[in-house]
Amino acid sequence: MGIFSLSALKKLFKKNQQKPNQDLGYLLASILVVYPEVSKVSYDPADGLLQLSFALETHLSEDEFRAFVTQAVESIKTYQQFSGFSDSRLEISIEGVDSISFLQIRRDIETLTRAELTIIATLVNDFFSEKLIFEMNPDEIDEEFSFAQEDKLDQIFVKLRKKKISDRVIGFRENEKVIIYAR
Repeated sequence: MGIFSLSALKKLFKKNQQKPNQDLGYLLASILVVYPEVSKVSYDPADGLLQLSFALETHLSEDEFRAFVTQAVESIKTYQQFSGFSDSRLEISIEGVDSISFLQIRRDIETLTRAELTIIATLVNDFFSEKLIFEMNPDEIDEEFSFAQEDKLDQIFVKLRKKKISDRVIGFRENEKVIIYAR
């Protein structure tokens, strides 16, 4: 091992310390603000998928889950065909812990749009209306702020399609606050 000067060490550490992608952090935070149905959102650069998690106050049966998946896939694929993103990736899964289930929808970030996020949130809300767990009351959300965040989402999606994202980021709500972590 060699001897390094203080200035050489500073340069070495600066080079290896990259800040997480700010646009990705804004994307996750905006999703959590605009869509109160979403309990957690994360991005994994290994597969390029954005994962939306919805908490449900029930353990879903296999039939309920299949019925939701059929409706969701049909609706999302129809929207994607009309918007020209037919080569997109979509994965839907469910994890259960006692009487709580977590519905997870994973989409590639390159073709995802705010309109599709709205479709997904509406589908989940309609299908599981009484079973959804909300950290914050949807009726208490400031509409003007929410509309501003929707515009921000559109802008961020355009920016992120032009960049290679290497950060792994997770966002969730805690005590009516949005928390974003880069891992």
